[in-house]
Parts: sequence; C-alpha cells; structure tokens
Amino acid sequence: METKRCAYCHKLQRADAYACSRCGHVFVQKRSRPSTKEWTQPSIPPASPHRAGHYSGLHPEDQPYQSNKIAVHHPSVQYRENWRPGQPEPEHIILPVTDPALRGRVNTPEYYDERSAAEFPAVEKSVFYESRRWLLSRRAISILLAISCIFFLLASSILAVVLIRKSSATTMAAITTSPSLLRPDDTLTLNGRGFSPHSMIAFTYDANQTVFDANKHPLTIQTGGQGTFSLQLRIPRTWSFGQHIIHATDGSANVSVSSPVTIQQPPTTPPALQLSTSALSFGVEAPGVSSDKAILLMNSGGGHITWRLSSDQSWLTASPGEGTFSGRESVHVTVNRTGLAPNPYMGHLTFIPENDSSIAPLTLTVTMGVEAISSALTITPLQLSFGMSGEQPPVLKAIILQNSGNQPLTWSATVSTTDQGHWLSADPATGTLAPGVEGYMNARVDTQGLKPGSYQGTLTFSSSSGNATQQVTIYLTVVG
Repeated sequence: METKRCAYCHKLQRADAYACSRCGHVFVQKRSRPSTKEWTQPSIPPASPHRAGHYSGLHPEDQPYQSNKIAVHHPSVQYRENWRPGQPEPEHIILPVTDPALRGRVNTPEYYDERSAAEFPAVEKSVFYESRRWLLSRRAISILLAISCIFFLLASSILAVVLIRKSSATTMAAITTSPSLLRPDDTLTLNGRGFSPHSMIAFTYDANQTVFDANKHPLTIQTGGQGTFSLQLRIPRTWSFGQHIIHATDGSANVSVSSPVTIQQPPTTPPALQLSTSALSFGVEAPGVSSDKAILLMNSGGGHITWRLSSDQSWLTASPGEGTFSGRESVHVTVNRTGLAPNPYMGHLTFIPENDSSIAPLTLTVTMGVEAISSALTITPLQLSFGMSGEQPPVLKAIILQNSGNQPLTWSATVSTTDQGHWLSADPATGTLAPGVEGYMNARVDTQGLKPGSYQGTLTFSSSSGNATQQVTIYLTVVG
C-alpha cells in the first residue's frame, strides 16, 4: 500500500488520504483538467476491501497502539514574543524531530511532503484561470449573440423596406387604354403613371406575346421624370377578335401592370362617322389656365374613315388634327385662356371625312369662360426706419407696389405724423399700375428744423381695386 507523510506532524498516512489523521492538515494534490466524461459522469470510488473504522486502511506501524508518539517541540518564549499579529505566517512550518531514529531522515527532501505544499498555489491559480476562462467564454457568447441579433434586425429592416417599396410601386403604377373598344387598324392610346423615373417600359400582351411598333421592333418607351408616359399603338390585323390584356413592365423596379382592350369585328355596313358627344363645356377659370378633355370618333359601319378637323377659334385646338381609323379613335380637345379678357367664349371643331364624300362632317361645340380677377395692391415693406442728424439733407427710401390682379389700378398715398410735423412726404403721391406689374414710390424724410429725438409717421395707401387701405409705418431718430 502506498503511503505518504504529513508535512507538519510527519504522521505516516495513506497515499489517497485527504487530511492528516493527527494534526488535520489537508493534503492538496495537483489535479489535471477533467475530461468531458468526468464532467458528465461523476466518478464513484470503488468500495474499500478493508474494515470500516476510524483507523481502517492504515499501515500497522501507524496504528495508535503500535506507533511511538512524536514529541512536538513547542516554540520558545523568545520566538513567541517576536511574533506580531501583523506578520505573515510562514508558508511551511517545520517541527523539530525528537526521535533519534528519525533525525537522520529529517534533512532528506523525500521526508517532507514539500511537493504537495508547493503545488497549492499552482492548483489554486489553475482553478482561478479556468473559472475566468469559462466566464470569458460566456461573455464572448453573449457578445456574439448580441451582434447576431443586431445583424438580424438590420437585415429584416432592409428586407422590409425593399418589400414595402416594391409593394407601393406595384400599387401606384397603372396604365389606361383609350379607347377600350377597337377594331383592327385603330389607334390605341396608352397612358402610364407611377413607374420609376427615367426607366424603360416594355410591352407585351396576353401570354407574354411581344407588342411591336410600326417599324416591327419590340415596343418600348422611357418614362419621364415623374414616372409617366404616353404613346399610341395601331392595332395590327394579326390580333384576334375578343379581349386582350396589355402588360406594361418596368424592369428596373420589377413592376408589371396591365389593362384590357377588346377587338371588335367590323360590320359589313358602309362607314358612318359619329362623335361620342356633340358639345363640350370647360367652365370658367382664371386667365392663363388651360383645360383638356377627350372625345371619341366612332365608325358605326364597316371599312375605314380618314378625317381631318378645323377650328374657328385660336384658343381652341385638338390633337391629333387628322387620322384614319376603323372603329374608334380618341381626340383630345384643349382650350387656352392665356391673354383672354374676362368673358364667356364659344368655339367649334369640325370633323371632315376625306375618303368618302357620302359621309357628312360633324361639328363639336365648345364653350368656356374666363373669370375676372379684380386688381389687388401689394405693398412691401410695411415699415421703414431713418436715423439722421438735424442738418442732414432729405433722405429717400423706396416702397415697392405691385398689382397682382388682371385689371389696371390707380393708387394714392396720404401722410400723417404723430407730432403733426411736415418732415414726411410721399414721392410720388399717386400712380397707376398695369395688371401683373410692380412699381415703386419713395418715402421722403426731411429733418430740417427738427430737434433731436424720436418721431413716427404713417403712409396710408388706397387703390381703385376697392381693397382695404394699407399702411407703412415710418420711424425717425434725429441726433444732435
């Protein structure tokens, strides 16, 4: 059986003893890092074959009734007097040996269990660093988890923004077709909005069939700065009769919208020109406002109609001004009120068939009005400050007058002062402004004969527009 001795009382003990049976000293052994199996499955020591008891398992020499007691040398009085509570205890306590038989072995290194005592700091340090390493690993795991969560949130936000933009773009984008009922060789007008600015739009119909332009090239168009477009397409005779779905695809935004059109079979009756309405009213608007409305030219018979139009008023136009169609064609009528006096107006657009003299021309009556906006006087600034000496020559400061109406106006200015003096005047005191024109007048201050101090005056403006009077306050400071 392997044994060891206590480093303090030299009592012979079993090699696996945890503490000295005599002095109670705890033996510290160097422990290696436990394996994973030792962590998960605690080791259970095997049952001892020896008898249970306080002295079981000890060598016969070490039994209390067979071993000689070792005399313990007590420290001298001088040693005890030299000791102070504040002094550190020695790392090793060596007790003198009184047994002559053991004195020869006292000085041998094997006699003391110096290895166990020396390993105590190393074992504690190892345990400390292992604990710290475990704590550091937990901190690293927490940091990695936090970074992963932040990355996940950022990725989710970016994905959500992309999906929202795509959804909003898909919801906003739209195309309209006019007219929706056509015949082969008719002109279809396509208007789009809500697409990406300056993007290329491609067109297909039905099951991804390509739409071709007049030059037999795939039909495409680039949107403007507002994401809108407008184009015209002549329906080819290769399209079958019935309903077709026209698709407009914005490749840059991955957006595709569609609109239906119906191709009708022409009747066998002779061609006949019709208008969707015989009169248009654009209402009354301010001068300079332009208005636009669409009408339809229709052929109630078969064949084709070639037409042109004429207008009897310069402010009344239509686009297109001529064309050929089989079933229906859209025409946009525009009125322009720029430069017109406030009055009601009436004009006529005449649609004249050219390919068949038997077809009677049709006339569209257009009415609109220009409202009268009364003249309005605007004045800036509404206050002026002067700082002058009593001997200084008169000073002029400008006041801007503007006529924001569409009629000429006449204005006038009156002067008043709090001290009833004559130091303030208007130059000029009256004037006339044309519509939309601005001019100026001067506030004139003369300090001759004024004593040092503060003065206040007012310029009151009135006009022929009937608006309320407006005032400009004048502040004057005279220094000696």
